[in-house]
Amino acid sequence: TSLLNTKKKLESDLVQVQGEVDDAVQEARNAEEKAKKAITDAAMMAEELKKEQDTSAHLERMKKNLEVTVKDLQHRLDEAENLAMKGGKKQLQKLEQRVRELETEVEGEQRRGADAVKGVRKYERRVKELTYQTEEDKKNLARLQDLVDKLQLKVKAYKRQAE
Repeated sequence: TSLLNTKKKLESDLVQVQGEVDDAVQEARNAEEKAKKAITDAAMMAEELKKEQDTSAHLERMKKNLEVTVKDLQHRLDEAENLAMKGGKKQLQKLEQRVRELETEVEGEQRRGADAVKGVRKYERRVKELTYQTEEDKKNLARLQDLVDKLQLKVKAYKRQAE
């Protein structure tokens, strides 16, 4: 009778531990899914960050080129002012208008460059967040795997005792 009771108790414990193992395995699978998704998201964010950095570099080059052009036009404007003293007022007005247009373009490029830098910073923060989350998920996955391994060892021990 006590042997039967012990057997029933062990079988009950075995069922309970098996349930715990199943739960832990499911939890591990869920954590693994989350980790995979986080890794995918991080890769996408890194790709977008690279694009933003490329755009930012391109805008910076354009800004420098426009600044050189503005300097050149300012020089030409100065020359035109000298000519205007001799009667070339129309040419002077055209050059002044062109300088204003180019200054407006430079301002627009500077705004776009600033926006691109903001975008880059935003993606850098997101990549850091996702990297941290991925590391946390990996730690959770490792803890759950350890738990599963321990529970499986218990199940084997209970099975051996039951036999």
